[in-house]
Amino acid sequence: MVTQWTELTDSQWEVIENIFADQKMRVHSVRTILDAILWIVRTGSHWRNLDRL
Repeated sequence: MVTQWTELTDSQWEVIENIFADQKMRVHSVRTILDAILWIVRTGSHWRNLDRL
């Protein structure tokens, strides 16, 4: 059974952070953006339903 959505843990982020290591300046962190994308995929909700940062 699939549980409720949770943010990426530190250990999960350590595994994938090198994929996004491009040193660009961003308003939001890549981790926050990835968490948002995973939340949408998991819940099936719309992008506009995300909380504003």
